Amino acid sequence: GYAATLVDALDTIAIMEGPASQSFKSAVLAVINTVRFDHDITVSVFETNIRVMGGLLSAHILAKENIEDYSGGLLKLAEDLGRRLLSAFSTPTSIPFGSMNLKKGVHRDESVVTCTATAGTFTLEFGMLSKLTGNDEYVRAAVEAAEEVWHRRCTSTQLIGGHINIMTGAWVHKEASIGSGADSYYEYLLKGSILFADEHLLNIFRPLSKAVRAHLK
Repeated sequence: GYAATLVDALDTIAIMEGPASQSFKSAVLAVINTVRFDHDITVSVFETNIRVMGGLLSAHILAKENIEDYSGGLLKLAEDLGRRLLSAFSTPTSIPFGSMNLKKGVHRDESVVTCTATAGTFTLEFGMLSKLTGNDEYVRAAVEAAEEVWHRRCTSTQLIGGHINIMTGAWVHKEASIGSGADSYYEYLLKGSILFADEHLLNIFRPLSKAVRAHLK
């Protein structure tokens, strides 16, 4: 209901057809003219961030550099989406809910258990949104959520679990993994440290990476 596939594919169109191509320009205009986020639909916070937010921000940067009459419409959409997603982070641990309604926010019966990937896969998109808008509220929410997971690591192995209760901070699924449900937590620590030259994120990734190599097969 909010053109996730088209938005997710914007940068692919730019790569395959060229960022100055008519195909890319037409797709950008289609998104600006038709996509709105005030829909009464429940979405995955994780997927909406990596696919829709990521697609909007990537395409905004490419459009700004290659489309003469582009006026920043994709960034406006990204900021609107970012404000909506922030409501998912209003928890005692600052770790976000896994799902939310784009129009109404988090439902009162929404699950309080989320996976590690959902908790820590926001630093790239929220960091870039903060950089482009000058509003650091987004990057602070993303980094704090990742930190809260790290603070709850096993003291003896330095490993983190797979699913966590966002209200209490207790691990629900304690088995450590770099597979589905956890993989992008590690990915975003490293990529975030590179993209934003953030030593803090790297200082979380290094001991975690060492622990994975020492204890996991």
